[in-house]
Amino acid sequence: MGLQRFLRANPTYIDIPMEKWDTSKVTNMSGWFAGFDGSLLPSLAEWDTSNVTDMSFMFADFRGSLPNIGRWNTKNVKTIRGMFQNSNIRNFFITEWDVSKVEDMSYTFRWCYRARDMYLDGWNTQNLRYMRGTFEGCSDCKRFGVERWNVSKVEDMCSVFASCTDLEQIELFQWDMRRVQDTSYMFRYCTKLEKVDFGKNKVECNQRMEHMFQSCHLLKTLNWEFTTNLVFDMSYLFDGCYSLKNIDVSNFKTRNVQDMTKLFHNCQDLEFVDVSKWNTSKVITMEEMFSECHNLEYVDVSNFDTRKVQLFNGMFKNCVRLLKVDVSNWNTKSATHINEMFMECHKLVEIDVSKWNTNKVEDFSFMFNGCLSLVKLDLSSFYINRDTSVFRFAMDCPSLITIKAPQTQEDTTLGYTFADGCSSLIKKDIMVYETSFEEDSWN
Repeated sequence: MGLQRFLRANPTYIDIPMEKWDTSKVTNMSGWFAGFDGSLLPSLAEWDTSNVTDMSFMFADFRGSLPNIGRWNTKNVKTIRGMFQNSNIRNFFITEWDVSKVEDMSYTFRWCYRARDMYLDGWNTQNLRYMRGTFEGCSDCKRFGVERWNVSKVEDMCSVFASCTDLEQIELFQWDMRRVQDTSYMFRYCTKLEKVDFGKNKVECNQRMEHMFQSCHLLKTLNWEFTTNLVFDMSYLFDGCYSLKNIDVSNFKTRNVQDMTKLFHNCQDLEFVDVSKWNTSKVITMEEMFSECHNLEYVDVSNFDTRKVQLFNGMFKNCVRLLKVDVSNWNTKSATHINEMFMECHKLVEIDVSKWNTNKVEDFSFMFNGCLSLVKLDLSSFYINRDTSVFRFAMDCPSLITIKAPQTQEDTTLGYTFADGCSSLIKKDIMVYETSFEEDSWN
């Protein structure tokens, strides 16, 4: 509603000191003190707020110390959405509030970057439905006191703890998350988070998990048993989880997932992950799915159904210890980008792509660039036209001895960078299909 709007509707309040206002009949205090300086406000401790239902954005962008509102009667409040959003308040002193009717806490403390630890253990959240971004950006908080909250009606937990950069561990095993549909971005950028315990929560209604643990650099322990039957987006799920060595996702049901972009990207310590039973029949993008997994030596993706996948670019990029990956039976008929797919896989000795269909591929550049141990490539099923990029396709592969050349459109020149730096390559083996190469290829 806004305070100015309230005063226009109730001009008699203008000449009355604010601390003496009769607020017993007010139902909407939305945005009343948004952007205010706390030093300009009198004590509001005696206000009667027993009939207020809406306190959304009431102190959003507030500067300075919060007035004494700890004893306000909030028994009828239904929304505190964005109430303190983007304020620089340190202490709230609202632990005794009755929030039993509150349904919406979205963004309540969002970007309260100076807020100290909160002790909200006593809040009755029995009717809470929306928690999107509730504590997002509370970068000085290590504790919130939410472990015993009743979240049985909550549907949205997107970004609830995102960017809480001082949060080190949280136990949520007492939460009943059966109705939650969105856990995306939930702990994104919690850079000090080491442990999360969801207990036996199945989260059976969840549809979104993208970016859930992105950039949780120190995360080592993750206890969860999520049901993922309805999830359609897993992009960036563990992106930047440097410290995770093992992730148990073997029982994930992925039949509805369409996006796996950077799912395990930059999991630098990851040594093993079991995705062998995943159903990938609806996946459209696997872009950089395992890229930068520096300690990963093997991953079983042999049964992946890739019929609909268009983007494979960078999928195993910089997996410098990867020894083996079986992609021989993949159906690549929909692929448009396979550039950088195996780039800098230093330990990879062999890879069978002899049956791949590349008729729709637009970009092959850097596909095997820097594969130091790769011995041979059979590209006989590949088709490359004159408009397709093959820049540095297999450049700097010093162990590469033979390449069975791809099929090409007439007058197509692959260029000297296609296999430049492949010092062991035997020219005659590449020329089996009389593909046109520039002489500079064979220095």
